[in-house]
Formats: sequence, structure tokens, C-alpha cells
Amino acid sequence: MIALIISNDEYSINQISSSLKKNKYDVIVYHDFIKAMDNLFEIRPAFIIISCQEYPRHWKVMGTFLNAFYNLKIDYSRSSTFKPSLVLLNEDIYNREISEDAGKIGVKGIFNSCSDEGLAALNQIITQNQQSSIEVQNSEFVFANPFTDVLVTGNVDKMHDKILTFVPDILTHTLQIATGTILKNCTLNTGSKPENVRAQVLSVQSTEPYAMEILVEN
Repeated sequence: MIALIISNDEYSINQISSSLKKNKYDVIVYHDFIKAMDNLFEIRPAFIIISCQEYPRHWKVMGTFLNAFYNLKIDYSRSSTFKPSLVLLNEDIYNREISEDAGKIGVKGIFNSCSDEGLAALNQIITQNQQSSIEVQNSEFVFANPFTDVLVTGNVDKMHDKILTFVPDILTHTLQIATGTILKNCTLNTGSKPENVRAQVLSVQSTEPYAMEILVEN
């Protein structure tokens, strides 16, 4: 998995990178916020870490964008196979406004320094948010195309809460399926036993690598 650090402070970058690499993350660093935003879908980070003091307005832009992206189900091209969590480095511990604003736009956590104590807090944030984003191996999802009744088979790339990323075995079997489509005769097999589920398509990535984001419920 990838973690994206947006910072110009070499000490912070080195300390945070070292901590993340111990948790088996590949680290990408951007000094330019705009370039980081432009390349977000190509990088596909699991976590984005920004300093509030270095980027006092930019972090709100990132948080607002990600919050709208998830909650409004905006269908951006190439967007459906990653869900980054925004984490803030806030060294101004007396600034309550930052904490209040962060809570409003879905920031996943705040740590206050790059000391051992601060990095321990960062590791705790990472661990807590990893638990809701599960890498799924040898999992399958099968359903009937509601427009053609063709059986669609494929693999589950990731599951996040009740949302899975589905990669079909045969792309042509998914013709006409679009955002909002309710799927028929769905079976999810995550390795224990197959389950019959209800499912609705949240987004479709029509460019390579092709994938669909699907909400599943029992």
C-alpha cells in the first residue's frame, strides 16, 4: 500500500517516512500540493498526510474534496479502486479550530509532532483505519447482469465496510451496467462460505484497469 506525504519539511518527511515504512507502506512525497492533487488517482494512496502549518488552507481543500467524493458518490474516472484516508500533522496543539474543522470534513486522525510520542499516535491512526479497509484474497463475486441475464463472474480486489471493488473476468459481460444499477442473483464468497447478498453499483471505472465499486448488504 501507498502513503502520500505532502510537505516541504525534510525532518518531518524523514521521520514520518521511516515510521510508515516500518508498517510496510511505500511512501511518495510531494512538495507541491497542486501536483499531488493532480496525480491523486494515479498514486492511489491509502493515506494522505499533510501538515496544517505548512498548508493552512490546502488541507481543507483536500478534506472537502475527499468528503464530497465519498458521501456524494461522485463518479470520477479512474477513481473507484482506492479510498484514501486524510491524516493531519498539527503542531499547534492549542488550535481547537483545526480539530473542529477536521471533524466536519472527515479527517481520519490528527497527530501533534514527529517525536516518538507523535509517531506512536500516527501509527495508532494508521492501524485503526486499516481495520476498515481489508485486502481480500481469493474472494469471488458472482451476479446476473440485469439487462442481459448473463452470469458475471470475477474477483474482489478490496472490501471497505460494505463496499467492494470488483474486477470482472470478462468485460463484455458487464455491458449496460452503470452507476446506480441494482444487480440480480448476487453471491459473495470471501473464503468461508458463499452468501446471497443484495448489491448496487456505486461507480464504474470504464478505463484500464477496469473495476466496479459495489455496495453489498445481506
